[in-house]
Amino acid sequence: MKPFFKFLTCITLSASVYSTQVFALNRDQLMDSFLSVVMIRGYNEAGGLAYGSGVVIGDNQVVTNCHVIRKTKQPWVSQGEETYSVTAVKADRWHDLCLMTTFGMPHKPVTLGKSTDLKKGQEVIAIGHSNGVPAPLTSAGVVKSTYDLDQGKVILSSAQFRMGASGSGLFDTEGRLVGINTFKTSGRNSFYYALPAEWLNTLKTKPTETNFPITGTALWEEEEDKK
Repeated sequence: MKPFFKFLTCITLSASVYSTQVFALNRDQLMDSFLSVVMIRGYNEAGGLAYGSGVVIGDNQVVTNCHVIRKTKQPWVSQGEETYSVTAVKADRWHDLCLMTTFGMPHKPVTLGKSTDLKKGQEVIAIGHSNGVPAPLTSAGVVKSTYDLDQGKVILSSAQFRMGASGSGLFDTEGRLVGINTFKTSGRNSFYYALPAEWLNTLKTKPTETNFPITGTALWEEEEDKK
């Protein structure tokens, strides 16, 4: 775990890896948000290692994107050198959110915020395992726009993330989870989208499943298919 905590001291010196913008964020709040972000891993059918990100939102409860665990029959959660088995999942396939149950994970849950409270131009921080790096990377940005959908607001921001950060957290400057980073457009000038934290309320009511991988099509994928 030592390399992991060394990285924590580095991120307190800069609010962003990808951006030159530096936002005022309380160190303790940033630390709590950072420590809530974990990596999701699992071997696919070809034997390759698939990976994504997740956020601890309750005792032994980790939210991620369902598309992160579509190709693995046995996902697990990791942070630093520690790993935790996934024993069950609740899936909201259409909204691309999966709530995984783990065992023996000691991490403190993140504080939840509301996407509906966000304003255009408001500062936000993305924290996730972009490119599959062992410790999460942070990226500062601002809310570009929000889109009303199903009692929440899909968030378009300039807080960048890369492959491996699907399922990671988008936080406000108080360290509250306001969205789950999910997809981005292609090209040099990409747009970065996060699903609203309010959708976690519906996710928690879904039936418990124990069979992997998780199949299904998400709303944003269907739109891509229609292009």
